Amino acid sequence: MAIQSPHVAQRRPAHRNRLVPGSRLLGPDPTAGPVFMTYGQAVQRDAKGFNIAGCGRQIEGHPAMSRAAEKFFEVLSLEPDNISSHQNLGTLYLAAGDFVKALEHSEKAYKLDPRSTEAMSTIGAVCRQQGNFQVAADWYRAVLRLSHCETTALNLAISLINHGLQIKASDPKGAIRCYREALVNCPSNANAYYNLGVSYAEMHKYDKALINYQLTVHFDPRCAEAYNNMGVIFKEQENLEKALKYYHLAIQCNPRFAQSLNNLGVAYTTSGRLTEAFEYLARAVSVAPNYVSGSASHWAEKTNVETPLRPRHTTTWVGFFGITEIWRRPVVRPSLKDIW
Repeated sequence: MAIQSPHVAQRRPAHRNRLVPGSRLLGPDPTAGPVFMTYGQAVQRDAKGFNIAGCGRQIEGHPAMSRAAEKFFEVLSLEPDNISSHQNLGTLYLAAGDFVKALEHSEKAYKLDPRSTEAMSTIGAVCRQQGNFQVAADWYRAVLRLSHCETTALNLAISLINHGLQIKASDPKGAIRCYREALVNCPSNANAYYNLGVSYAEMHKYDKALINYQLTVHFDPRCAEAYNNMGVIFKEQENLEKALKYYHLAIQCNPRFAQSLNNLGVAYTTSGRLTEAFEYLARAVSVAPNYVSGSASHWAEKTNVETPLRPRHTTTWVGFFGITEIWRRPVVRPSLKDIW
């Protein structure tokens, strides 16, 4: 079923392929309002033989959801235009993973009440789950125009970040606009700062990239990728001491981070410290043989690497491990014009 943005024409569906690496998705977003509603009046109908097969296997297998869906359908049998029942069935179907029926009931609720923020939030959540982040953002914006909610602001920020990742290859400036809007709605979102940093670094705007990476680790001190990318920038600027510092901070956050282990090996090779270089390149090979296969055979014989792997900006979120030390320098948030 086609999903339209609120009060606007149908937009071209977003790409359904996997997300461009660079962001971590949060879990399914909660929608506004209660999941289950209670009704003061008794429904004059025998519910023993009520058929709720249309609720899907997950609802059938969950007694509480099954009973709630049964109530909502009973109410609709007496009052087909009951907005609350459609809203709550949409929420139940979303939780069950039946996005078609979730959209069906949420759109009915929206048509009955175009100011229903709960219905709009559920439609936005369906769009997010289907990877249609641009349309999801439109629905979340519509909700915020009616009522400010921190959860909706966060969901809008997540949708904008992921839409930015979808269009980044073809429209890098458009991606930056998405990250900026995400920060307007959620100023402490480390993921938005991180992806801004990646975009600026790829444009060789290293000062802006560093500011955004610093803000990333301010809000998420265990982000190994941001530390690694700061190390890459300092290495490009021939500041080897700082590059080594940030590579080490990266692997303190994630000891199995192959990119940083490799980058440390390359940096130590550049400085002529071949013992340390061999140690970290060997560790990189042990955790990700394919990543550093080009230089592994050279180091197996403890010879110099003629063409070491180029330190590169990583744009992937990976699992984090224990951190023994973090960068303790306070981060002073600059003005927005300095960041953007």
